[in-house]
Order: sequence, then C-alpha cells, then structure tokens
Amino acid sequence: MDRSEAMLPRAAARPECNENSRCSVLLGIRGHDAAFKNASTARSRTSTGHPIEVTFFTLPPPAVSHFSVHCPDLQLPPADLYLAPKAIAAADDLVLLRVPINSLGRDFYQHNDYFVYRAHHQDDPKLDLLPNPWPDRFGDDEIGILSCGTAAADGGKQYVVAALKIRPISEFTFTLHSYRSKPSGEAGSWESQLVSVEEPLRDRLCPIPDSAERVMYHLTTKVITIGGANGTVAWVDLWRGILLCDVLVKSPKLLDLPLPWPAKGNWGIYLSD
Repeated sequence: MDRSEAMLPRAAARPECNENSRCSVLLGIRGHDAAFKNASTARSRTSTGHPIEVTFFTLPPPAVSHFSVHCPDLQLPPADLYLAPKAIAAADDLVLLRVPINSLGRDFYQHNDYFVYRAHHQDDPKLDLLPNPWPDRFGDDEIGILSCGTAAADGGKQYVVAALKIRPISEFTFTLHSYRSKPSGEAGSWESQLVSVEEPLRDRLCPIPDSAERVMYHLTTKVITIGGANGTVAWVDLWRGILLCDVLVKSPKLLDLPLPWPAKGNWGIYLSD
C-alpha cells in the first residue's frame, strides 16, 4: 500500500478520542479489495451499474489507516498498483476516491469513477457517485474537496470538488472546474469558468530564464483545502508558489503567493522539473 498520507476524519470505525477533541487519522492513499464490513461501510453503484462498497479501517496516529473497495464485478488485476482505488483528497468528514472501472483506467481518466465518501451522514455513511468530468481531465494532484458546511436534505453536508487546470495559450489564466452537490441530495453537475491571477508575483521574486526547460508559470503538485466562508483552496507548486482561490464566490480570482528562491544546489532541478 502506498504510504503517502491524507487526512481523514474519524468514520464510524473510529480511533479513541475524547468528546472535545477532533479525531483524525493518517490514511494510506491506495485502497485494496476486501469484502469485510464494519460500521464505516458505505454502498453505491458504479457508472456501469455494479454494486460497490467502501470500508475504512482506522487506527490512532501515527499508525496508518487504510480502506477497501469491494466490487467483484470489476474483475481488475489485484497486483496492478495503478488499477487500485485511490483516495485523492479529503476535508472534514469527506474523502474523494478515484476507482478504475476497467483495465483502461490505468492510463485514461475517463475510465475511472469518482466517489465522495461522507462519514457523518445522518444515518449511515454515504457514498456518492459523481458524474464523470470527461472530456475534461484532472490529475490526482490537481483536484481537491471542500465542505460547504450547509446541511443537505439527506442529513449530510454539501460539498464542492474543484480542480484548477493551466491553459496552454495563457500564462496567467486558468480553468476552474467545480462540482457542487445539491441541497436535495441529488447529483449535481460539473461547471467550468476562467480564473485569472490577480497580481502575478512569483516572476518578480524568482523568474525563470528563457533558456530553462521549464517555462510553465504554475504546475500543481498538491491541493490544500483551507476553507472558511469563501471556501478557500490552495493549489501548490512546490518549486514556485501557491495559488489561492475562493471557490464559493461568484467571480473567483487567483491570489499568487510566491515561494522563496530554491537553494543554489537545486537550481538545475528547478529549471528542468
């Protein structure tokens, strides 16, 4: 199992904690196939109509918790890590999962289903199938999830899944793709809008010379959910800086937060990575 970590709030099978503390676990991002069930098990159907179950097995940190996805109709090779279900984002009591639905899912995102696991649903944990965003495609490092805090009709909270994509024809304009759940509990839809960097700052602090192999203004390597009333999400380029976006406002903008110059010994990697 991949030992990379994401934060997952306590689900129905929870580590011990007192009433005044917020319980979280460290979650291995790669799931496995197992038919075990517990109080955290949530059920849904894939886009092809097959029943699917997701179960979490939590341990108190620093131990790594894990999850299973059981869908016997998929018939995927269990030894292929790239066909394993993956937890790609988490916030509050929400986990965003990507599940390949056939062997082509290893290389093509349109052959994957996206699910949102909601741990603190009114009755039992709930698993929502999202519409496939195809023809739009998002890398796992480009997408995040945000709890809106507003209660839905089914007892859970509403949420937004957001991805920021660079536009090859414009250095400072990006496309923000977002999926918003509906208060009724019904499936929502993907929307796209152009967002611009309000004041590009990183080229002043750490410009990239024209001779460099890397010429992109921003390449996301991590998404961080900050939250707040405006739903702030951060898209992080570990070499150059952070783009902040209030995804819940009507006309969002991008705020540029540059990172310091890399160490002298890392300049070769910085200019080519």
